[in-house]
Amino acid sequence: MILPEITPLTAPYWAGARERKLRLQSCRACANVWHPPSPGCPRCGSPDYQWIDAAGTGQLHSFAVIQAAAHPAAQGRLPLVVALVRLTEGPLFLCNLLGCAPEDVRVEMPVRLDFEALTPEIVLPQFRPLG
Repeated sequence: MILPEITPLTAPYWAGARERKLRLQSCRACANVWHPPSPGCPRCGSPDYQWIDAAGTGQLHSFAVIQAAAHPAAQGRLPLVVALVRLTEGPLFLCNLLGCAPEDVRVEMPVRLDFEALTPEIVLPQFRPLG
């Protein structure tokens, strides 16, 4: 299984995920909220930011259905719905859509946050249909 690397920059994000919270960065200079983690605001460039907990809701912006595994670890998970979710806070978030058959997925459907533990250290924020 290919796992993400926890770095000093991403450590607060992964710590939040282990607590079942989706942590995003928020700029203290311009109030922009973003993901993925970066050392400064992608809008204004300020390095002054804080970590905030997302509401855990959003809307499906786009998706793709993966039918063939590129890695053996993914073989048992097919078909896999890879989703681009517009978070309530604004950023787009790339994840898997859980609990929904590919034929039932619709752009703009409301979604809610869920988590999938891959290891004790790596817990992935994912989304599933609301309701």
